[in-house]
Amino acid sequence: YDRDDVTIAILRRAAETGNKDWATRYIRRLYQLDYFQDVVEEAPRIAALTADASEDLHAYALIARFETGDAVPADLISEAEQLEAESGRGRFREKAWASAFRGLYAMESGDARGADTFLAQAIEDYPAEPLLHAIHGQILADLQRFEPARERWQDAQDLAGAKWRSLEHRAVQSLISEGRYRAAFDRSMIAVDAGGAGWRKYYPWFESFVELLIRGRASAGERAYVANT
Repeated sequence: YDRDDVTIAILRRAAETGNKDWATRYIRRLYQLDYFQDVVEEAPRIAALTADASEDLHAYALIARFETGDAVPADLISEAEQLEAESGRGRFREKAWASAFRGLYAMESGDARGADTFLAQAIEDYPAEPLLHAIHGQILADLQRFEPARERWQDAQDLAGAKWRSLEHRAVQSLISEGRYRAAFDRSMIAVDAGGAGWRKYYPWFESFVELLIRGRASAGERAYVANT
């Protein structure tokens, strides 16, 4: 966890060989580390080097633009319509991403139940894509279905083959939302202890700790641990 820069450098070098699978793994990892601007810049560059580049690269770039505020909900619908026009037999990725974009649009429009339906369809079409599970988890959390949300976030991490810090943080926040403060604190401790200095540097776990302290649920020993970490 302390050497994300090394991991990214290795994946970048592999992606630049033009290998389709390595290209996808590289862009996915950038996104999982919340390097959204890097995804926006690198996805089209890597796609240009990759024969028969996956639709995944373009999809990640669009969602990263959405995360940074550079794309608006209408862009999602426009892209969904284009993908639906292109999708056909055997083109499951296009169909899945089209459903995902419509789901994101529904979520932004306040239609969480509609978003749930679209993302469930996207996952059915493309179950191996971790980002679809991650997005669906957030939609389920918005519907206050916290346990299924945590299951989706865990599925996303399992498919990614690596810890996804923002999803772990959301899982902690979902436990807080349920009033499960002891479980939230324990999960935070496990993540920080496992991740070492790199984990503390790259993701603000202490937002969860502070919220626990404000609610007065942490013990004196836990408060001392947080203060000294």
